[in-house]
Amino acid sequence: MQPIRLKEIFCVFDFNKESQLALAYASTLALHSAAHLHIIYMTEQFAAFAGFMLAGVPTYHNIFFDCINDQWYSDVIQDAIKRVIPPNISPVLHLSGTRVQNIVDVLGEAQADLCIIGIRSKTEWWKRLFSFPVTQSIMKVAPCPVVIINS
Repeated sequence: MQPIRLKEIFCVFDFNKESQLALAYASTLALHSAAHLHIIYMTEQFAAFAGFMLAGVPTYHNIFFDCINDQWYSDVIQDAIKRVIPPNISPVLHLSGTRVQNIVDVLGEAQADLCIIGIRSKTEWWKRLFSFPVTQSIMKVAPCPVVIINS
């Protein structure tokens, strides 16, 4: 059996503390394996929540939607990069939106060797009920192995 050679390591980043933990793991692995680090960052799209907004359902997206823009995303990801990634690693950034297929397309186009995703432990039944299984979907169709980092 030949040793695994990692050349392209991807981390899915959605601006929460769990994805920052995954980013720390991904950057360490990239550093020790001399691989390129890629960050796929997800942003919320207006269309995904338009129905909730029109229905008047209170969500944190309604409250903060006007404040979140491209500059905000850029500032947050640059801050995470400075805090988590060693200075000798220069990650490649990929914007994906929220669709699983967009993430999978990026993984396939770049010939990813590994994808690392941070997830939250959801113990309350109501959180599991309303959570979208993005991680599960990526795991099922990703063209590379997926590592899950649980908080």
